[in-house]
Amino acid sequence: MIQGKRWGTGDFEQVEIAFLLVLFALGLAFFVWNAHLELALDDLGWLKGEAPTVFDRYRHIPRFFFTSLHTLFGPNAVAALTMIFTFHAINALLVYGLCRVVLGSLVAARAAAFAFIVNPITLATLTWISCFSYVLGTTLALVSLLAFWRSNIEINGRSWLWWSIALACYVAALFCSHEVFFLPLLFLLLCWLRGSGQWRQGVALFTVSMGLALLVQRLVYNFEQYGVETIGLFSTGFVSALV
Repeated sequence: MIQGKRWGTGDFEQVEIAFLLVLFALGLAFFVWNAHLELALDDLGWLKGEAPTVFDRYRHIPRFFFTSLHTLFGPNAVAALTMIFTFHAINALLVYGLCRVVLGSLVAARAAAFAFIVNPITLATLTWISCFSYVLGTTLALVSLLAFWRSNIEINGRSWLWWSIALACYVAALFCSHEVFFLPLLFLLLCWLRGSGQWRQGVALFTVSMGLALLVQRLVYNFEQYGVETIGLFSTGFVSALV
């Protein structure tokens, strides 16, 4: 009797790598299909490393990327779109990793990554240069969530190191996109999903991060002068990007 080959860990890893590569290729194909070089005034401003509107002045980290891109390639829209899709692909990989560790389901991780990278609404938005700040903010937010989840797994002194990384990434994300303002609420949600009884770290991170977010809103955003109340920053923009 000929026995079937037993699959080892290496075989599963190869299958997952192949799946992700096909997924990225599919996402790239859809992205190129939707991409265009019709630039708005704010797109041109971003390509020069400028802050086109008053609501963009706080986006220091995306502006650094565009300034570096302008130094290397000039106001090149193709280079900017390449950068945007690269970070979008990274975000899909982070979504895959987050779903895999939090839900413990390979099927859910694959489905989430697929829905994220080929979402037609998201891909249509990515074709605008000015959207990069939201893409980069999502990257930092996802890293923050993964780092916090890791902090709940570590049983030694490195737990607080991952906690600090989660906080640092969240604060950095605030200087990319105000859409991540509500992210501290997800730290509490992850604590509940973890169910490990380690609420102290979650509550501490929620308190510190929310306090820093309110401070950034007051000293940096100051959107109230434009009629935007602080409560309005608790949007679902980040969550909707994941579904």
